[in-house]
Amino acid sequence: MSAEIVRRSNRRPRAPRAVPAPPPTVAPAAPRGRRRATTAAVIALFASISSLPFLALAMGLTSQSVRSSWTATVPPENRGAYIVTSSGAMQLFDWYIEPDDFPGDAPTLDPTAVERIAVVQKQHVDPASYRLVHLATNTVVGWAPSSLDGMQLTLVPPPLAPGDYELIVPTDDMFGGSTSDFFRLGPPDGGSGG
Repeated sequence: MSAEIVRRSNRRPRAPRAVPAPPPTVAPAAPRGRRRATTAAVIALFASISSLPFLALAMGLTSQSVRSSWTATVPPENRGAYIVTSSGAMQLFDWYIEPDDFPGDAPTLDPTAVERIAVVQKQHVDPASYRLVHLATNTVVGWAPSSLDGMQLTLVPPPLAPGDYELIVPTDDMFGGSTSDFFRLGPPDGGSGG
């Protein structure tokens, strides 16, 4: 009997019986009509997304023309650069990537009409960092003493000669850099004058 007890105790324990897994269930195939509707919806979505550039072209929304806008005064909260004249203030279009050539749609003003340039930003740096470049001679125009009122920095240039100008404005965002604003002084017929 003791030999039998020893034999039983030396036996390996039996592994528990594995419970057979349930047979895999196969999802029923979608009805043919639902598959066709899904395919048609995907094709319609792709076609509508693909047609957006052509729709914009047909509606004339892809015009490369930039329009500068006139206001009666410089808005105290609207960020940007403004040319101030006796008849109002013109907001200039900011170019974050400088174009290769002078923009053909840059505004043209009478050289004697420019009184000052106003820059509205949350944070301003030294006025010398705001550069006005006469492009024909590639010279930087100096500023008369400037003034800061809230978010508006007023820069007063000397009398300006006719020609193409670029105003380089340091940005006040966290990435730094600068923007370029272009304008032309001369006859309104678009002559370069410089």
